[in-house]
Amino acid sequence: SPHIILAGDGATKFARIMGHGFHDPETEKSRAVRQKTLEKLDDPSNQEDGIAGFRKLVNAKNYLSTDTVGAVTRVSGRFAGAVSTGGSSPMLRGRVGDVPIPGAGIYVGDEGAVVATGVGEEIIKRILCHRVYMRIIEDSLLDVLREEISCFAHPVGLIAVNRKEHA
Repeated sequence: SPHIILAGDGATKFARIMGHGFHDPETEKSRAVRQKTLEKLDDPSNQEDGIAGFRKLVNAKNYLSTDTVGAVTRVSGRFAGAVSTGGSSPMLRGRVGDVPIPGAGIYVGDEGAVVATGVGEEIIKRILCHRVYMRIIEDSLLDVLREEISCFAHPVGLIAVNRKEHA
């Protein structure tokens, strides 16, 4: 496909055309989380002002939060990084987080590698990992990470490596 990202029904249709069969990634644990989320969404206190109740639920501290797993490395002067999202809950069907957005949840170049975790929508707005990467080429890595993290209202984590430092 010439497209960078496919999501939702279009992605499913494309997968079938490419010969991929149905796969249900849901586990007992994720089923229980989904049920808990649906119960919270059915709660009248979460339905005030339409979408406002959904936002209230999404922004609840530590509510059904999940973890991103990421790593960066420097080997023989070359850099690599990897990241896998834990997602967030609740989310709207078709939501795309920061991990697949170039420069948002991960960025690797000739001078370093950066991985982020946190509220994906906020990370995307800043194209955070590319932004950090461009700064750590010249500036103190630890200072850059502290400054960038301090700009967020929600918790954000960064790991990075450049030619001189890692944090």
